[in-house]
Formats: sequence, structure tokens, C-alpha cells
Amino acid sequence: MNNEEKKRLFFGMEVFAPWPLKFPSGRVLDESHRHMTLAFLGNVNFSNLKTSFPKPSFKVGKVGFFDKTLFLPEKHPHVVSWHVKWLDDVALLTAYKNECFSWLKCQGFSLQEQEEFLPHVTICRSPFDQKKWEKAFITLPMMVKDIHLYESVGKLKYLPIWSYSLKAPFVEIEHTADIAFH
Repeated sequence: MNNEEKKRLFFGMEVFAPWPLKFPSGRVLDESHRHMTLAFLGNVNFSNLKTSFPKPSFKVGKVGFFDKTLFLPEKHPHVVSWHVKWLDDVALLTAYKNECFSWLKCQGFSLQEQEEFLPHVTICRSPFDQKKWEKAFITLPMMVKDIHLYESVGKLKYLPIWSYSLKAPFVEIEHTADIAFH
């Protein structure tokens, strides 16, 4: 197998939030590269991947809020993440993640088993000051919109190779008194 065919790939959901303008020090991911991982494939032969990835049963992006900071892995953290608390039925999203996982295994990909889906978005990678990040956390609304096959291109950059669009759960509209959402 030719190394040029291999890419570091994963499936994930694009995340939108009213992110703070400043964070504590660390290797902070740019807002455009923050995502929620569904399945990490690793370094795989890109030509072996079919684009008939399972479509979700839901057609509208999911909405929730960040409710706490997670430092992962727990024993020796090297990632600052924000945990997602969903506002609607999490069972649909969990079922979809499991369906994707099963589909990838049927395609011959060896994936690391997860005990339970832990919805989170990585914000920063080490080195970081855990106490400063704990103090800096604020509860924020968030939504997921599109599902992507991402390529990790290094330096905390993740580029979509192909996408499946979901309808946005709401859109910001201009309003004379303030902002409004439809």
C-alpha cells in the first residue's frame, strides 16, 4: 500500500457556538476546526473508504449546551474539552453514532470500542494549566450542523473531505431591537 494513499481520517459533526474571544494559554483549536468526533479511523488508505456513509434518521442539527469542562484522558489529561448536554433526545444521536460504528466495522475498519458515547468538543491540547481552564469555563449554547469525513492535516487543523448537511435548528435574523432567532 502506498503511503501517499493514507490519510488520518475521522467522522465528526461540525459544531457552532458563541465561543469566547479569549481562552487560557494552551494549544487552542481554531473555532473552524472544533468538532464532535463520531468515529476515529486513524491512518487509513483513503481509496478503501466508500462514500455511502449511513445517513442519520434526524434531518435537523442537534442543539445543546456546554455544561462542564473535561480533561481527557482522566488520569493524565492532554486535552481540554467541553461536555455537551443535549436539549432533545440524545438516544437518536447515540443510535446514529452506533450505526456509523457498525457500518465502519462492516467495511473492514478496526475501531477502538467505546463503553459509552461521551459527547464533547476539544478546545485545547497540552500544554495547559488545568486550574485556569476550570476557572475559565462558562456555560454556552451549541449546535451541530453538518456531518463530515475529516482529514487531520496536522497543527490542530481538520479539513472536511466530504459532507452530509443537516438543516440548522435555528438561524439568527436581524431584528430592530436586538438579535432574534427563527
